[in-house]
Amino acid sequence: MRKWLVVIAYVILFALAFVYREQLQEWLAHRPPAVVMLGLSFAIALLPVLPYKLLVGMAGLMYGPLWGGMLCLIGSTAAGTFMYAVVRYGSGEQARRWLSNYRILDQYTRLVEKYPFPSVVLWRVIPLIPQTVVNVYAGLAAVPLWIFITASIVGKLPGIFVYAYLGGTLFSSPILAIKVMSVYLLFTVAILWGYKRMTREK
Repeated sequence: MRKWLVVIAYVILFALAFVYREQLQEWLAHRPPAVVMLGLSFAIALLPVLPYKLLVGMAGLMYGPLWGGMLCLIGSTAAGTFMYAVVRYGSGEQARRWLSNYRILDQYTRLVEKYPFPSVVLWRVIPLIPQTVVNVYAGLAAVPLWIFITASIVGKLPGIFVYAYLGGTLFSSPILAIKVMSVYLLFTVAILWGYKRMTREK
């Protein structure tokens, strides 16, 4: 039920943005400097006080899909790496011992240790997993830093640039934006199905 509530919430936000598109365009006409958006993307990724996809859409509208997506990709990756580093280097081996106390978590962590790169990529692609949870768990499971960063970038690319594109084309080509969103939702459903099947088999 909670998964459907998330989907419904994003559909409502999408509809409201379209209904009030003229007011939003006027408000966003005075776009802030790129460094401000970069700092905002870092802060919202670190402390998610509003849906991050909404921020990505706004960035796509203000700076265009490419630059808006890049700003959010850099900001969110930097915030995720900061949180990961705090957890991993602040807890050390104690975190891994804590995970080993729970059989299911220990088994899953062993799977992640065996396949760290695809695990992090899948966590980033699947939109139903809170990104804060991904950052913290990757630190607890001691995923290597370079794998965490590169896999995070690869996993974030599809979602961030789709939402940045939606933000940049929602007002000019709403039908195209809806088609792109539909394809992305089908893509994430397929990824989620494959991820569940892989973890069940392992």
